[in-house]
Amino acid sequence: MKRIIALISAVVLLLNLLGCGKAEKEDRSVDSMRSFARYAPMVFATETADTIYFMARLGEQYLKYLDKATGISGFLCGKSECRHNSKTCNAYAGHTVWGIITDGERLFWTYSQEGKYYLYSMTLDGTDRRIEAELPQEFIATGSHGRGYVLHDEWMYFRDVSVKIVDGRQISYNYIAAFPLNSNEKPFVILQEENPYDFDNILSIQFHDGYLYILTNTIGYYSEEDGTNLYDCKLRRWNAETRELETLYAETDSPLQWSMDLWVTDSGVYFNRDNVLDGVDNRIYWYDFDTGECEYLFDNGLYGWIDMGLIADNLITGYQITNNDNGIYDFYVVLKDFEGNVLVDETYTLDIRDGYADYGLNGLSYNVDFLGRDEEYAYYSFYGSEPSDEGHTSYISIISVALDGSGAQAMCTQTESVTYG
Repeated sequence: MKRIIALISAVVLLLNLLGCGKAEKEDRSVDSMRSFARYAPMVFATETADTIYFMARLGEQYLKYLDKATGISGFLCGKSECRHNSKTCNAYAGHTVWGIITDGERLFWTYSQEGKYYLYSMTLDGTDRRIEAELPQEFIATGSHGRGYVLHDEWMYFRDVSVKIVDGRQISYNYIAAFPLNSNEKPFVILQEENPYDFDNILSIQFHDGYLYILTNTIGYYSEEDGTNLYDCKLRRWNAETRELETLYAETDSPLQWSMDLWVTDSGVYFNRDNVLDGVDNRIYWYDFDTGECEYLFDNGLYGWIDMGLIADNLITGYQITNNDNGIYDFYVVLKDFEGNVLVDETYTLDIRDGYADYGLNGLSYNVDFLGRDEEYAYYSFYGSEPSDEGHTSYISIISVALDGSGAQAMCTQTESVTYG
């Protein structure tokens, strides 16, 4: 009997070493995968309990990592003696990336190469880089904005506000397609609907409990005389088993704009909408599955065009830069939970002079994104770029804000020189 038990144990160990056992997910009190999924940010990010992985959206980019405990950051490349300056680097992510995701013990991203689209992955230490799937070109829009995707149960769900030329006319679509990753099934289109006007259209998706939830905000009316826009907002869900699409909530001809973030729970959906006619307050709404009713809950406490009401796991945030003193920034942050309770309402002073001294001054601009949250912190990114002789130099800083209000800090700044062509 002891020999049999020993033999079974040896076989189990061998299978695990060969990768036949599936990696267990981290035991977390927050849903970090969904919390770090943002709509069209300037900096893509994902994380594990101890590490943040990030990269800029523009240019020939490389994946970076940040150790939360030590602040050590760098290129995510497990190759020894790699100079991190060519496509042979494991950290090289390419020019057309739709986002990065951690799933189990691997990091996933999309990559366009020689006119083809691929889903790549590698282990979290920057080794074992490989192609997971080649995506059929006929299902990828040639012109678009706001691309993104989610992975669920061996499928990749791609979303995009795509642009096509039909009979010489440019047409914009809300578009979602499904790609099988490890099966003999064929890709198919879940949603393709024409937008009346080709600007300010937003499409977000999130998977929860067997359903793909779809939030769209589309211009339904536009007046050239006075520039007035009215928006059509829809919350839909698609059943992954029956492949049926249903509309949960719809509102037409509304002044509320920019519904770009949602969070699905077992009992309903939180989502944001901005009131563009009244100081641009960033409003949070709730759709209840049981009643089928949608109600306005609260705003995020910030007003103005540059502020966003963004959502993570039981967290709402708004933020803005209020001052730049030669690279020392005043960063105003509001954090609320889903009940509307204020967790943080503070202005923090951040010293980010490495590459950022002139941003907001002398015609140079920067971008601030909310990345996501973990158990203790909300994370943000500063992104700036400036022209160089051969292309441009970009800067990414990762900022952490403690959820208990105890402070904020610039955790790292990564600089990258990008060559055009």
